[in-house]
Order: sequence, then structure tokens, then C-alpha cells
Amino acid sequence: MTKPGSVAERWLLAAVVGVVAATTVGCGDDNPPTVDPTPSAGTSIGPGSRYVALGDSYAAGPELGVDTGSTGCAQTAGNYAHLLAEQLELDLVDVSCGGADSSALTEEHKPVNGPAVPPQLDAVTSDTRLVTLTIGGNDRQIFNRLVTTCIGLGVKDPDGAPCTELVKEFDVPLKDQIEMIADRIDDAVAEIAERAPRARVVVIGYPQVFPARGTCDQLALAKGDYPLAHAIVEQMVRAQRDGAKRGGAEFLDLTDVMAGHDMCSKDPWIAGAAPERDALPYHPYAEEQDAVADLLEKLVSSPRGS
Repeated sequence: MTKPGSVAERWLLAAVVGVVAATTVGCGDDNPPTVDPTPSAGTSIGPGSRYVALGDSYAAGPELGVDTGSTGCAQTAGNYAHLLAEQLELDLVDVSCGGADSSALTEEHKPVNGPAVPPQLDAVTSDTRLVTLTIGGNDRQIFNRLVTTCIGLGVKDPDGAPCTELVKEFDVPLKDQIEMIADRIDDAVAEIAERAPRARVVVIGYPQVFPARGTCDQLALAKGDYPLAHAIVEQMVRAQRDGAKRGGAEFLDLTDVMAGHDMCSKDPWIAGAAPERDALPYHPYAEEQDAVADLLEKLVSSPRGS
């Protein structure tokens, strides 16, 4: 097979090889518990507590309600942070922003259709009592490359596994790229602890957006590349969990609640290429954000480690 000629293909495959290698190592592991907290002294979170929401578009909730954030961030009142804040009467400061990668936590971020926004961690102050974080999928553009380059390859070879086959041609040990995400989350949690030592910190894993097998019109991958897409998300979540645990944060795993709700399911909570209701393509529907808010409410309403 001819090696890919475009820079985009080579860049995607560099990321994907690392994901597949890392996933293979851990493929025999049992599913982790839904919540993986590190016990510590309790933090009181009640009405009026300052809550800072950090993250990318999976935290921002694009197209799920009235825009609430900076121009271009696609942040809406239907995201899990706003829902949780309403449920618990928290004082919300939501700085989540579409397109943000881990660097946006400590550096300015320039949304595609808006002005630059300050580093997200600037919002974390000493009186903060709750911080949530969803980040990592935009690091090295892994998700973006998956739904652009791999889909493009699938159009040319719909019955094969062109993206998976291309991965096999690259003998590059790129597990470190995924570990980098874990390291960045670890660093972010440490920085949050310094800025807000009394804050409860929850890292929220990505939902499983792709089915492990089968095909659907909403996701135009080649038939043989669906397992690869599923594995990429699994390994991304594993990296998020590892980073949270290293930093001493709690981790909210959405694996169980998302079962039967990927974009190809009969009851999708994730939009595909052509959303059937309000949502951005390849992003959460309101049901997913509602579920995250409910899990968060249950988690933070209980003592940490319980």
C-alpha cells in the first residue's frame, strides 16, 4: 500500500498509532468504576459556592441553548455546568470554550470565530469550591483528524479499513502522545490545588461516541475502521482518568451511562454528521449533558470518597 502523502494524514496517523498501541496493552482490563475518587478532607459545596467550569466543546455544549460565553466559544446555557449550577444554586463561572486544548488552561486561546480568551485557570480563585474539567480531545487534534482524515479515506474505500491499515505502516512508538494528555491533566489539577486549596476537583471523561462495531449513515468511516475509532476514545478516557488520579482529583467516567447511546445507536446522545435535533455535528445532544449534570450532582452532594 502506498504511504499517505498529505501532511494531515501523516499527523493523524502519528496520533492514532500511539492510541492503538496503548489500547492494546490495556485491552484486558475491566471497566473502571463510574467514579474514581481519591479520598481527602471534605469540602462543603452549597448554595452560593463558587463553581468554575473548565474545558472544551464537550463542556461548552454548543447549540444546546442560549450562548453564555465569549464570542466564538460556543458555550451555552444547556451545558452540564449550567445545569448543575442551577440544580445546586452554585455561583457559576463557566470559561469552557470550543476548540480548547490543554494549553488553553494556561495560555490564551483563540476560538475560530471569536477573539482570544484568557487562560482558563485564571478563573480559579482561592474562594472556589468546585472545579470541573473536560479536556484532551483537541490535543494534537486527535478527534478532529479522526472525523476528517479517516472519513475522507473511508469514502475512497468504504468496505475496507484504510485508516487502520495506514496505521500499521507506521512503526512509531506514540503512546507518549496519549501520556502527554494525562501529564497535562495532572499538571492542571496541581495548579488548581494551588490556586484553590479548598476546591473539589472533578475531571469528566469523554462519552463513548463511536460504536465498537457496525456502521451507520451518521458516521462515514470505512466499515473496518469503526473498532479503531472506538478504541481511540477508550484510550483517551484512560488517559484522562490517569491524569486525574495522579493529581488527586476525582474522575467521572461516563462509560456506563453512555451504553447504548453512541451516535449510531437507536437512541443517540451524540450527534453524527447530520444532527437530528439541536447539537453541533459529532457533539453531545442535550440528553448527554443532562446525564453528566445528574451524575455530578450525585457525586458532589456526597462526601468525597464515599
